[in-house]
Amino acid sequence: MLKEKRRKLWMINVNPFSAHRIQYVRCHRVILVYTYRMCSMPEPYNMVVISAIITFGLVAALFVYRYIFPKKKLKLFFVLILLSLLPLWSILRPGSYESGDLAIHATFAMPFFDSLKEGNVVPIWNSYFLQGNGYPLYAFTYPFPYYAISLFHVAGFSFIDSIKALLIVSFIGSGVGIYAFVKKELQSDISAFTAAVFYLFAPYHLIDMHFRVALGETIAFMILPFCFFMLKNMSKTLSYKNLMGFAFAFGLLILSHQAIALITLPLLLMYAATLYPTNLQKLRYTIFVGAGFILTLALTLFYWLPLLVESKYTNILSAGTIEFPTMREFFYSPWRWGFLYQGHQGELSFILGYIHWIGIALSLLLLIKNKGHIFGILSKFFSSKSMIYREKVLYAMVLGAFITLFFMTQKVSQPIWTSITLLHGFQFSYRLLLLLAFLSSILIGILAKYIKRPTIVLVVCAITIGITILNWGNRKTVLNVTDATIRANLLQSFTKVGPGRTVWVDTDMLKPPKTPMEITQGKAEITQTYRTSTTHRYTVRVDSDTAILKENTLYFPGWTVFVDERSYPMSFTNASSPGFPMFSLLRGKYDVEVKFVDTPVRFFSKRISFGVALIMLELFLFSVFRPHSAKIVSWQKPPRSRR
Repeated sequence: MLKEKRRKLWMINVNPFSAHRIQYVRCHRVILVYTYRMCSMPEPYNMVVISAIITFGLVAALFVYRYIFPKKKLKLFFVLILLSLLPLWSILRPGSYESGDLAIHATFAMPFFDSLKEGNVVPIWNSYFLQGNGYPLYAFTYPFPYYAISLFHVAGFSFIDSIKALLIVSFIGSGVGIYAFVKKELQSDISAFTAAVFYLFAPYHLIDMHFRVALGETIAFMILPFCFFMLKNMSKTLSYKNLMGFAFAFGLLILSHQAIALITLPLLLMYAATLYPTNLQKLRYTIFVGAGFILTLALTLFYWLPLLVESKYTNILSAGTIEFPTMREFFYSPWRWGFLYQGHQGELSFILGYIHWIGIALSLLLLIKNKGHIFGILSKFFSSKSMIYREKVLYAMVLGAFITLFFMTQKVSQPIWTSITLLHGFQFSYRLLLLLAFLSSILIGILAKYIKRPTIVLVVCAITIGITILNWGNRKTVLNVTDATIRANLLQSFTKVGPGRTVWVDTDMLKPPKTPMEITQGKAEITQTYRTSTTHRYTVRVDSDTAILKENTLYFPGWTVFVDERSYPMSFTNASSPGFPMFSLLRGKYDVEVKFVDTPVRFFSKRISFGVALIMLELFLFSVFRPHSAKIVSWQKPPRSRR
């Protein structure tokens, strides 16, 4: 019964890069079920009661502050930071989660960190997985979250706590990002606050953070608004600092979740078009925007170019099917009267948000509120001001993008998904909920600016927060899943499939290697003298006329055999051991090194990316120490001179 329950949970919460979802659940035995057999799972905290108490305490503290300091205006940004802490307290509980990918990310992060310590600035090879045969995991999974986890680990956190810290920083940062962007765009604190609340407490945001523990998407929630914020800054001030800021932000988005970044790209281009200045700086603005996108692609070239070129050697894109939730799922959650977004067997709800849909519908009234008798009804709620031209352009762009992306979540859009090769790895159309949450929050932020009474807006925000209280944490934790238990079972993790498994080998036939290198023919003595994840050194003495040796590491372009410091021919298509490097030696004694080196595409892309990073750093420093280099671009046409 327990095993079947875990199976259902992991079938729902699979790693986004695996093409074989059903087989993927086999990896859970080591990460969760193994520890369940060792100990009983603790009872869940009564999180709803505790969350309600914390919320009540926060509200009471704010009222006390207003009572003690009645003349001091409470800053909405400060309130936003406090509100963003409400769904985070449950993350502080010890242990891993009952469902979601928290333990999986820790399993990925440990070999990544080990590879960094070995001197691999861009880790690619995971030597633990597939029963110790290894495969190029990090060439085909998003790298930035694991760099961030490694940074937290260096600071003293365990790997599990590092992931939790990253979730906390990402959640708070997402609210800060969209607040800054909407305030910059609409020049309204209430609009920025409202948009941030709807963005933070979007159901899919909470699902990603607590139920799926989708690190890439959770970080994308944070970085996405900063991409638009930096683009807005660049339209106002054409400086190297803003140019570097945009390239850096969009680059982090690509390194955090390439699928989300791919869908975001046309939105950024559309937004850049709406910012097109009306003065004589058009050409310079166009050059800066184009340079920003080019720098982003160059900065992340080390990641996406090898991924595109070397995917043909793996089964990463072997399945191009996209799963589509029903339309009803975007409007209603079937658990706990619609207020719980995860079912009892780990099923997930893909609802956009009840108040979100109402807010989007009400925002449409902004387009008609000045027409005749209709305005008479709406005048009780809406201010008499009309949207300025800039806000109308922004509203039209965001609404159009929202409708288009919502259409793409439906099964009727399947021909589009199948006809565009780059979208085949997207796997689930519900991932677009991340962008739908972002766009709907902006629409509601625009609406909030034209509500006559700010109190109404604040009450709606409070309701939006309150109805999500059942989802402010994963319901159960597993105390015995620690760094030690995960590391002890790394060799048994992902024994069958995973992102980046090579096409030359049948993973069902793999077995744990008895020795790092073995003799398949002839007579020889092998002594291992040095070993890291990417460098294996041996002293080999061949006592027969010839000997055939097999390196027990899965082959992938880059693995090279060196004999006495010279490149040596080898084969990886032998019928007896397909997918493993094999080579022959004549009688004698040799120093053999099997090393994972950069292929030409990796060598080229890394040099380009590192070179661009250095140039960007120089330009940023130049902009900081030479601020007069920035030129201001105004949306207002310069006044005509009077004679």
